[in-house]
Amino acid sequence: MITLTGFFDGSTCIPLEKADIKQNQKVIITVLDEFVQDKDKNQKLSYFGALSSSISCLSEDFDETPDDFLDYT
Repeated sequence: MITLTGFFDGSTCIPLEKADIKQNQKVIITVLDEFVQDKDKNQKLSYFGALSSSISCLSEDFDETPDDFLDYT
């Protein structure tokens, strides 16, 4: 178990430290009665959920090797 510090930007929890967290790994979030300063927000190293809404369509054959690269497999 690891402990991280971070902040909530209104829609996403943003850690202020680098962490090796895997997709679907459970987390416990504790909300404190403290607030971060703007200078602390600039230290963020990763951004949970930053790309969560940027993929609108994923091709059915995404895992297949393109024809141009079949010689390299």
